[in-house]
Amino acid sequence: MNLAIPLLALLVVFSGYLFNESFAEISENQAFLLEGSGFAVTEEEIKFTEIDLGLSSEDKRGSSINFMIEDGFVTLDDEELTISELEGKFLREGRYIRINGNVESSGGIDTTISFFGRLVAESSDASVYGFTGRITTPDDTHKIIYTAKLSTLSKVDVEQTT
Repeated sequence: MNLAIPLLALLVVFSGYLFNESFAEISENQAFLLEGSGFAVTEEEIKFTEIDLGLSSEDKRGSSINFMIEDGFVTLDDEELTISELEGKFLREGRYIRINGNVESSGGIDTTISFFGRLVAESSDASVYGFTGRITTPDDTHKIIYTAKLSTLSKVDVEQTT
């Protein structure tokens, strides 16, 4: 009886890992589009923010895949922050995403971002992630809450008609 209770507790804890069906299909040398929106929160105000990034996966090391951010932007209300030095990783075969680096405002001010996303749900053509993190400007630090869609970009073959 003394052994049954710890074994039952252990079974309950690990059943969440065994029956979790959310696995994003991430592999090397793929192109992705990450697009979403949410809020940037400070003690004084809440701003609307959007994210739109073009990603390409690179090398796989263990259960993580590095990716390069090819193009995109992050908005903070009406201000568009362009990509300057961002890097990221798909962690645990795509269950998590980490994005860190610098973006630049239209006025040339360097801004640091740090986001962490968790896979929420997926379909056959895309996955949904919930992101939290920070956008740090010289004046303020905004806590970020995003819901974003990660979709695979595929090669489009164009047929020429004569």
